[in-house]
Amino acid sequence: MLPFLKERLELIRVAELTFKLGLTDSHGGNLSCRVKDFIVIKRSGKSLGDLKPEDFVVTTTEENPTL
Repeated sequence: MLPFLKERLELIRVAELTFKLGLTDSHGGNLSCRVKDFIVIKRSGKSLGDLKPEDFVVTTTEENPTL
């Protein structure tokens, strides 16, 4: 199971809505959210209208050699 699945699904919902409303083109902009000391970020080059949970990377606000 992917970490932060709930947050990934919410980011996908926001991305789809942003794309469908014409607020950006398919690849426009960045999309991320912070969850405590972690940041969930959309991978570069992924279309906002067709994201999947695995299209996000997770990093931390501090150096973390386990990621």
